[in-house]
Amino acid sequence: ASSASDDGGDHPDPYDETALPDFACRYCGVHDPATVARCVETRRWFCNGSGVKGGGGVGSHLVHHLVRGRCSQVQLHPDS
Repeated sequence: ASSASDDGGDHPDPYDETALPDFACRYCGVHDPATVARCVETRRWFCNGSGVKGGGGVGSHLVHHLVRGRCSQVQLHPDS
């Protein structure tokens, strides 16, 4: 993917995974500080949004990770 948008501007491509910040969700790439949290045990970031499809009733990627990985501690983003 290109690092510039199609309109000739100097904006990063939102679909370019290499341009995502370190705190982007490991599953979907969401990177709004208000909607992500980090697993303390794995130090990976996950979104806490609702409406995740295909999760078997799990409401967020964070909850999915905590249940599947048997982890229990999270840390919010400092800017949230």
